[in-house]
Amino acid sequence: MARKNLQFDPGELPNNYNSGAALVSGGVIVNDGPARLYKLTVTSQDSSDQFIMLFDAAAVPANGAAPVAVFKVAAGSTAAIDYGWRGKAFENGICWSNSTTLPNLTAGLANCYAEANWH
Repeated sequence: MARKNLQFDPGELPNNYNSGAALVSGGVIVNDGPARLYKLTVTSQDSSDQFIMLFDAAAVPANGAAPVAVFKVAAGSTAAIDYGWRGKAFENGICWSNSTTLPNLTAGLANCYAEANWH
């Protein structure tokens, strides 16, 4: 598959998604179109480790879907995936979900706080 370069004007600042005080899970749409993710930070309130899965999709996929990236959040802690100033391109959209299993999605409970920086 040919790689596409999503370009933005140098003066543009990234957008923010923040769950605020709401616990979220089971899939969140950060952006429903082409975008570039710079950083996703997730805090887990679960008593077990879980996996945060990123999907290149305009809508949250069903259980069993394969992610484009995964990072682990230890029980009751915070973790992040940081793609630096260049970011990671998502052609269809940016969605994430917490999962109790690898390598495919098994949506977890509503027990995460999240913040994303994207453009």
